[in-house]
Amino acid sequence: MNDKYERTNLFQMALFFHFEHKSDSTLLFHSNHVSYIATLIANQLIISNPKIKIDMVTVHIGALLHDIGRTKTHTIRHGVVGGKLLKGFFSEAIVNIAKRHIGGGIPREEAISLGLPAEDYVPITLEEKIVCYADKLVDYDFFEYTSQLYIQKSYTYNSVENEINKLAKKLGSNHPAIQRLQDLEKELWTINRGPFQGEQ
Repeated sequence: MNDKYERTNLFQMALFFHFEHKSDSTLLFHSNHVSYIATLIANQLIISNPKIKIDMVTVHIGALLHDIGRTKTHTIRHGVVGGKLLKGFFSEAIVNIAKRHIGGGIPREEAISLGLPAEDYVPITLEEKIVCYADKLVDYDFFEYTSQLYIQKSYTYNSVENEINKLAKKLGSNHPAIQRLQDLEKELWTINRGPFQGEQ
């Protein structure tokens, strides 16, 4: 199948999936934002290291759908829920992006302690790692109007430092999730051989 045709088809399916599951405006904005950043990162990794193989369709569509579980829950379970929603409609690669993007990746033992099904939720493929990383590079200021949250301002960072600071406040500065995020960033930056050209 032609790659451009496949991506267009899957993009339409992804948008319809958001529509079917009643994604709100903030989730749609965030999903598109992460998809844009993930695609930038993937393109730059290919330019920096042409020998690596990245499925750009999986990155694009996986990023668009990574948080679909948030249409049902905003807890840590949204990754598992998202994977279940996507299964049977999208490829296993896209399902796994939804399941494994939470935190900086959650190993089986930690997942069990958090009440998640006994699985390993650490991103494995490069596509999974790129989307997980892109998700941690974005942040927002919100305002509330008639009990609905809206994005007032969006941010894109060049490192996960902002996310690490948030995790440290929430979980403690020695939580293993922080080291996992740092390791993920180091791995991608090593492939890239230089800083990512994100927005400021």
